[in-house]
Amino acid sequence: MRQEARQERAVDIAQVSGYHRGDRQYEKKVIFASDRPQEANDNYTLKKDGTLPPVIGIETETECWGITNRTIYANLLRDVVFKVFPDNLWKIESDSTLNGGDVGAECITQPMTKAFIRNQYRNFKAMYQYFESFGISASRSGNCGQHAHISLTCFGRTKATQDEAIRKLFYIVNRHYDLICALLYRRADRTNWCGRMDYTEAWTMDLNNMSGSHWNGCNYSHYSNGNIELRIPGGQKDYPCFRNTMESIFHLIEASKTISRKDCDDVTKIFSGCNQHVFDRLRSYCYERGTITTGQLDAIQQTVKLVDFR
Repeated sequence: MRQEARQERAVDIAQVSGYHRGDRQYEKKVIFASDRPQEANDNYTLKKDGTLPPVIGIETETECWGITNRTIYANLLRDVVFKVFPDNLWKIESDSTLNGGDVGAECITQPMTKAFIRNQYRNFKAMYQYFESFGISASRSGNCGQHAHISLTCFGRTKATQDEAIRKLFYIVNRHYDLICALLYRRADRTNWCGRMDYTEAWTMDLNNMSGSHWNGCNYSHYSNGNIELRIPGGQKDYPCFRNTMESIFHLIEASKTISRKDCDDVTKIFSGCNQHVFDRLRSYCYERGTITTGQLDAIQQTVKLVDFR
């Protein structure tokens, strides 16, 4: 075999056809757990037993200033920035909604467990350091988002418990929309791709018929495929911002499983027991934007749990 035939060809963003599908040459379907990736079927159930573990996939939209060639940008991301992560974790796609910078790309992870994400925080920190070095941003123009696809299995083991939890999540996000925007670092003037829905529909909506929710903060149109999407997280400006947003997403998932429907109206109940990274976001970005009061912060602070995710 000739040497040039053995060499891996460059990936051009323009070669990718179809939203979230990608070039099969650069995509191997696996699920990343805390120890090692596990092979998955086309529907992302595990090949070994057909189950779907609790996983989250991240879509990070990026814009780059100073690079105008999409092939160069795609290969910079693949061969430099994402080399700090395990192989096959990321794939790269074009996105016509990104109109800041000289070139843009949407970077999509394979499904990951919460433990894996936390174990990779040091590599996400390195990723954002590379972003700064190469003129890449996920927040500069305000057009970027960081969507999170959350498997239904994150919400419980049975369909009944899953459905109840995701209804409560829908209620919380839309009932406290301005607060959740600030919590997940979404600019209030950039919500055209993650709109608000009527939170009172939470308890009666048909989860099997949610195609109309696609462009909203809670996109439940993928429910029948075993996951929902939080579109409301905004583009993250740096690593601490990314970490605090991820920890806030983790907390919202847990809160939706444990609190009562009645408590979904009470911000202090929703964030009771949150860790200090979530509380830091509430105390800074949320408080600065007037979406939480001093009294609410004082009540939540009494329950804050200390963790060490750096």
